[in-house]
Amino acid sequence: MMTILVVFLELSRGVKRLSCRRRIVLRQKRVVRIHTPRRSWAHLVLAAGVLFASSAIDGRLPVSAAPLLFEDFASDPIVAGHAAAIGTGTPADRFAYTTGNLTAHYDSGQDTALLSWPLGTTLSTADDFRFEVDFVIQSDTFVAQADTNPFAQMSFGLANSSTTGLSRLVDAMDIVMIDYFPSESTQFGGLPAIGPVMVRSPGAGSVTSVIEYPFGEEAGLDDESMDGDPEERPPLDTPLTAVFVHEAASRTMRIWIDAPGGRLAINQFGFTDVAGTGDGGGPDDDVTTIEHKLPPCYPLSVDRFALALWDLGGSTVVADVEFSRLAVYDDLVGTVPGDMNGDGVLSPADVGPFVLALTNRPLYESTYPLVDVARAGDVDGSGTFDLGDVAALNASLLGSTAGANVPEPASGMLLVVGCLSLVASCRLSVASSRDATRCGSPMSKVQRSKLTVG
Repeated sequence: MMTILVVFLELSRGVKRLSCRRRIVLRQKRVVRIHTPRRSWAHLVLAAGVLFASSAIDGRLPVSAAPLLFEDFASDPIVAGHAAAIGTGTPADRFAYTTGNLTAHYDSGQDTALLSWPLGTTLSTADDFRFEVDFVIQSDTFVAQADTNPFAQMSFGLANSSTTGLSRLVDAMDIVMIDYFPSESTQFGGLPAIGPVMVRSPGAGSVTSVIEYPFGEEAGLDDESMDGDPEERPPLDTPLTAVFVHEAASRTMRIWIDAPGGRLAINQFGFTDVAGTGDGGGPDDDVTTIEHKLPPCYPLSVDRFALALWDLGGSTVVADVEFSRLAVYDDLVGTVPGDMNGDGVLSPADVGPFVLALTNRPLYESTYPLVDVARAGDVDGSGTFDLGDVAALNASLLGSTAGANVPEPASGMLLVVGCLSLVASCRLSVASSRDATRCGSPMSKVQRSKLTVG
């Protein structure tokens, strides 16, 4: 009880010091930060930390499924029979195994070679799914000739054991992949490009007539963007993690790439964003993601994961790519409202990451790179992660612990969230009283960038 009292006093000091002043600043990389007095937030986070150390709530909600496929290359997947090399000639020769890694020799002038792992199930556009790939593009063999072969690519993702053929531009149907075109190609406005790609099931034309891909500025990797920052190309000799997410409800496929320093800013100069201003970030207004919306009822059937080394008629893209982990899931990290640490459950452990995401978005994204903060943080279902989600998180935590044996210190955890709700209410009510249109009606991005409530 004394611990809770101390925490309450700390929170009271923090709330008292809050000026209810709100400034939203759009940084060069379009990261939105909400600034409040540093000491105020420090009190809140410190108090939450005290409670994390003394709290334990048993009523968790298990929701995250085991991966459909997990490959860490502890053994040679071809020798062990986990994966099969498919292609003409001796496709297995294109894959070299060392303990913990498998190196694929991409060469757009050699015969197609696919190394595929069965998923044990079939996925379609009616399903949520995601895949994650850890890889390194080695520099010693890397070649990317400009303006010679616009479709030369490095590719990996999901395919079909029956309908995915060996010709990328003719019969490679039923594929869901991340395609990286490292050459400066006229196909993409003289730029390299990267993006999510989907080709439907057979029956409605050739690959090129039914392909879904975010052509144009959304996928192109420009040297300069509208705010002067270049879009980041996947660096060589650097451990990277590529993540592909398909959301069935929104018919959206989205990718991002994590590097040691955080997510790469691959979309500084994307298509029109949610505010309709077209000044970077693409439809989801995020400079670290590239996304594409699929047409309704897009037919798809995939049942395997594949490293796809396509023959595209000339050795214009050559690279040895070292893979160290592959994982495919039939759910989404961050689809559990409030699951801010990505462990698939809602618990008090999510409060700390929640506060971090509100106060330091870049640090949060580098700490939890696989969590889609926009989805996980949108606890109230408003479509936006903001201070309005604090009260919803409080209610969700209360609901997740209903009927559980909750120790007394854990009640203090809910007190923390309640006080955060008070802070949010204070700030939002002041904003509403000063100018109702700022909180009650849509604002343009220019209006939001100038918003100051004080």
